[in-house]
Amino acid sequence: MSVQTRTQLQTSAATITNETAAAANTAARVGGLFDDLADTATLDRERGVANLYLDESKNFTPTQGQAVKLTTPLKSGLLTTYNFTRTTNSITYTGTTNASLRVSASMVLAQNNNTQLKVYIAKNGNAINQSMTDLTTTHTNGHAVFTETVLQGTANDEFTILINAIDSGIAIKIMSLSFTVHTI
Repeated sequence: MSVQTRTQLQTSAATITNETAAAANTAARVGGLFDDLADTATLDRERGVANLYLDESKNFTPTQGQAVKLTTPLKSGLLTTYNFTRTTNSITYTGTTNASLRVSASMVLAQNNNTQLKVYIAKNGNAINQSMTDLTTTHTNGHAVFTETVLQGTANDEFTILINAIDSGIAIKIMSLSFTVHTI
């Protein structure tokens, strides 16, 4: 069977409901409707969210001029589904069907004055360009960074944060961070 629109499902249900002739609603016809419903519906267990976070300052030393994976160990936050797994610095979508996902990262970091950083979300190690946030620090206090992307996820897609230190490979002090992936 196949994924159907709500209108198509309602039309099929109405047809089956209105059939009054003997043997009109066959097992194949009724079973087909249920199969279409199962293919179409998003079950609660298919929805979910996974989160990693930092609530204390940690240093991360990037490589100058390269987008590298954030390897600072993060803490496990909310996990409300069977569709995600986490390591200390990545979240993997483990659903059995493709799903629309929202992936976001927010952080506060401190860095030397006049340092340019680019922060990306990565899927399977590859930077997602639309998620890039470009920041040039203007003071040594905290700088807020937020980035997100909405995309189609498939089973075993791994999501991470990449940081590109354009002009300096010195340590970045990450004061707080929240990294979240959820189905939409």
